[in-house]
Amino acid sequence: MPCISSRSIWLYIYIAKIRNTNQKIFICDECEAVWESEKDILKNSFKEFEDYMLEKGLKPVWTELKDIEKKWYTR
Repeated sequence: MPCISSRSIWLYIYIAKIRNTNQKIFICDECEAVWESEKDILKNSFKEFEDYMLEKGLKPVWTELKDIEKKWYTR
């Protein structure tokens, strides 16, 4: 399923860290697309949150994340 918000130049992004790895990820407020870097957001290269977390061997739930902040993002 394509990221709905990818058609917009403005969107809310959650910036969070994965608890087990401390890796920073970016999550779309609307469709839970995940990017590993801001560069990936610009390229619209994303994975769905559930798939991303399962690939990392983690449960696809927000309790696996920490330091979550919401940011207004403009491309």
